[in-house]
Amino acid sequence: FNLCSFATNDPVIQRTYADGLAALLPMRSTVFLLGKDVLRAFTSDERPLEPILIHPQVHGGITWRWLPHPSGRSTSYNDPAMKHLAGMALADALVQSQGG
Repeated sequence: FNLCSFATNDPVIQRTYADGLAALLPMRSTVFLLGKDVLRAFTSDERPLEPILIHPQVHGGITWRWLPHPSGRSTSYNDPAMKHLAGMALADALVQSQGG
């Protein structure tokens, strides 16, 4: 889900699109939300996602994880600890996706 693909920054349109995508996700999926705008679009009454970095949040059988957006505008990844934590979260998701 890429908010940049929208011709509008209207949060209502973004939320509607995010709700449609979330409804298509299979149970036990893990979704990484990259950036605050995407987190905001996917947060709803049914998915009360908190802006907690990396920590998994489970709602409706889906695991949601939030990471800073990897664009050059975000300075979060200048911190080596953040790079390490993001790498660990992604590696964990990869292992889990392979049945480990």
